[in-house]
Amino acid sequence: MQFTIEDDEGEFGADERPLLENIFELLALDIDPELCQLELNQSISYCQELIDLYAKTEPIDIEWTQQLGHLKATLANATVNNTTDLLQTTNRDKDIFNKVYQYILYRQIDMLAEYSLNTLVQYAFDATLFISLATREFGNLPEQIRRWSEQIEYDEDNVGFLFDAYEKSNYDI
Repeated sequence: MQFTIEDDEGEFGADERPLLENIFELLALDIDPELCQLELNQSISYCQELIDLYAKTEPIDIEWTQQLGHLKATLANATVNNTTDLLQTTNRDKDIFNKVYQYILYRQIDMLAEYSLNTLVQYAFDATLFISLATREFGNLPEQIRRWSEQIEYDEDNVGFLFDAYEKSNYDI
């Protein structure tokens, strides 16, 4: 993902656009560049825990609750044969979901005033994993991003709840 920024100090050449890690650098935040790259390789049990956590957020509508229930049932019925299909992404999908991940990291960067970098990374990772699972199951990536954003980002209590949960936990991506 490339960003454009105001460059009053002339730090960037005309052909340079900062990467996400450069944005963190400009904010004097040290980040391992690998944390800016998404690797979706989680287990079914991790995904089930994620759905359980999201089920504790304040739902926006009955459809959200039904969607979580459907994903929970799908994960519960996963077998060796369909587990790979459920969690597998193509190279094109990996690039797209990496951009989603980086955008979510960027959008919530202000949360670093109250929470750790690991918490921010976990939040963005889980959000992207959820969007990927929902897209895999229901299709329509833009709609799944919109639904996630409406459910989570538009309700500051839900954002706070998730950040608090990640800050207090020992989640390990």
